[in-house]
Amino acid sequence: MSQQKGPLTGSDFVDLYIGEDFADVKGLAGASSSRVAAPSDWAEEVDALRDLCKARHQETGIPEFSVIHLDVVYRVTHLDGIGRGGVFVLRKSNAQLRDPRGIGIPKYAVDALLDPTATGLVLITGGMGVGKTTTGASFVVERLKLFGGMALAIEDPTETNINGVHGEGRCIAISASRYNGGYKEHLVRGLRSGVDFFFIGEIRDEETAFEALKAGTNGKLIFATLHASNITTALERMITLASQYSKTAAETLSESLLAVIWQNLEETPKQGGGTFKRFTSSSLVLSGEDAYASKEKIRRNELGGIDGDVERQAARAIWGRD
Repeated sequence: MSQQKGPLTGSDFVDLYIGEDFADVKGLAGASSSRVAAPSDWAEEVDALRDLCKARHQETGIPEFSVIHLDVVYRVTHLDGIGRGGVFVLRKSNAQLRDPRGIGIPKYAVDALLDPTATGLVLITGGMGVGKTTTGASFVVERLKLFGGMALAIEDPTETNINGVHGEGRCIAISASRYNGGYKEHLVRGLRSGVDFFFIGEIRDEETAFEALKAGTNGKLIFATLHASNITTALERMITLASQYSKTAAETLSESLLAVIWQNLEETPKQGGGTFKRFTSSSLVLSGEDAYASKEKIRRNELGGIDGDVERQAARAIWGRD
């Protein structure tokens, strides 16, 4: 059951700085200055967060980690200030779990990713701050609710509060800091542990890309986020990264890939002033007989026609022929 939000947890701000004897906040909604002292009614939550950060910092021994307070995930950076204990800088994670069917992703893609027999690599792509982590984590939780089993979520640092039981399934969340081996180390361990599927917070480096591709060819289902401006760029980036470890990266990607989801938040003007953000998404699903042509383009690393495949797949869905 979700805990009731306190005044700090329910406020909008950019960063919270907590020292041994002060708490300052930047970007507080409605504040008269960019930096103000934390409001007095935040005192109880500030004390709780300071204690959480101290304990986590002592436990991990690393300067970057996450803590959870009242069901909200905070990304924390520890600064070695001259004052006793240094300073903890906290930023709220915007990732929130949602029903994948209501996010705005095309139905044919959602159905493919929630198929009980689904295996392979699922790339969730887009720019910064468009909800890629929300999408990936939401699919993980929904699959656990539908089918049970064990999932492993590997993030750096943790941005989602998905650790624990969901329906008949369980998710084990790991903070894969570069100080404790990073994504590769924990992905390899997870593959040896018998978990049913994975969530990789973000593919950023060559090793992680290569290990994710290999895992996808071994009958595992892997959700992973990747920064890319469109579906074709996402494929190009995966091939480039994995090529540092394999001369057959394109071929392996064609065998491993189940789907690519691209998403964006477009700012649209509102009547009377201001803007609102509108979710848009496109998908390429590589399951079924009609996926052969797309797989061949990826295998040959000839990606010029992929955008057309995305459009044709969407058109078939609209006309009921998917």
